[in-house]
Amino acid sequence: SEEPADNLRRKGGELEVFHLWLNLPNARKMMPAVLDDVNPSRMPWVEGDGWAAKVLIGEAWGVTSPVATHTEDLGHTVKMLDVRVSKGSSLSVDVAGHLTGFAYCYRGQGYIGSTLVRVGYTALLY
Repeated sequence: SEEPADNLRRKGGELEVFHLWLNLPNARKMMPAVLDDVNPSRMPWVEGDGWAAKVLIGEAWGVTSPVATHTEDLGHTVKMLDVRVSKGSSLSVDVAGHLTGFAYCYRGQGYIGSTLVRVGYTALLY
């Protein structure tokens, strides 16, 4: 949900939100906005050697998010992952050749290829 939980409203604290808007084809640009309110406990986690990822949108490592992009019938591939990688570990995320991906660093820092990405920076993945 876009609204903070009642407990957060009463006691205060931080709320982290990532809002992703998709650029739809012309025929769908004026469709009503759709908000999927999915309980965080339904979001699948995948763990590997020194890394863990929550699959927020799409499919990765054999698991699928319960969140719909409402573009599945158009053949769009949309993924949004919350990835945590331990120091000294690595992780590979495939981006299909005809697509562009990006990684936004919101905690810590890490390398994407040979490029250091720090908090607040975005790296393009080709």
